Amino acid sequence: MNLKLAKRIYKLLGDGDGGGDMYAPPGSDQRLELFYESGESMFIAATYPNDGHEFWMGTRNKWWGFLRRSEALKLAWFIIWNWWIVGTWCGVKRWIWYKALSAIVKSYKSIGPIEPPTDYGPEAGSVTRQGRGER
Repeated sequence: MNLKLAKRIYKLLGDGDGGGDMYAPPGSDQRLELFYESGESMFIAATYPNDGHEFWMGTRNKWWGFLRRSEALKLAWFIIWNWWIVGTWCGVKRWIWYKALSAIVKSYKSIGPIEPPTDYGPEAGSVTRQGRGER
């Protein structure tokens, strides 16, 4: 590969501008930040340390730790394949399950209100209103 072409590829595919003609390796400047409803930062995931060979997790105040690239890819595979695709059928399996659960709960509502027990006496060894009953 000639030098002119190599420099173009380096500049075109590199991440960010490190000043002058310095670029980081592709994928080394990725960042995800999640926020609480209040707007406060909750979680940060970043790939920029160590030229993108590590996946760091933490908050703005403290890094919790990191995974090597190979470990991060295994985690991504687990989340996408095992959890999302196989485990939930891309959300469809969960949707069907919750519909079934909703039908079951609605069937209990049709029974009517359940009266609370009136016998809290100590003879059964149950909990009384004042405390534990005597056995």
